[in-house]
Amino acid sequence: MSIVMIIIDLLVIFQIMPYSWINGGHYATYEIARKGSINGILYFVIGIPIILLASGIISVKWNNVVKKVFSIFLWIVTLYTCLGVIMQLLGTPFEKIVTSIVCAVSLIMLIRLAMEKR
Repeated sequence: MSIVMIIIDLLVIFQIMPYSWINGGHYATYEIARKGSINGILYFVIGIPIILLASGIISVKWNNVVKKVFSIFLWIVTLYTCLGVIMQLLGTPFEKIVTSIVCAVSLIMLIRLAMEKR
């Protein structure tokens, strides 16, 4: 799902999609929207390896402390994503129709990963 959000951010950066469709339509200029989209891409690029680790696609030997810290981190990200779903539902029509669904699917995935024992 991160790939979909990266694509949306790239569409804004390359001015294919209007910047007023994202962030609740609160960006005042394209430059501010571009910076926000770049930050969004960085967030998702950093998140991809975390998801790969949590899902076991990248296998790592976990010790008990790392397991606990990683689980807490996943729950924090899950709560943040829950807030993100709410924000998307309060945003622009594009956010309500498209990105809220992507965010909700990501939330389901994160809840599953956070609950999983390592």
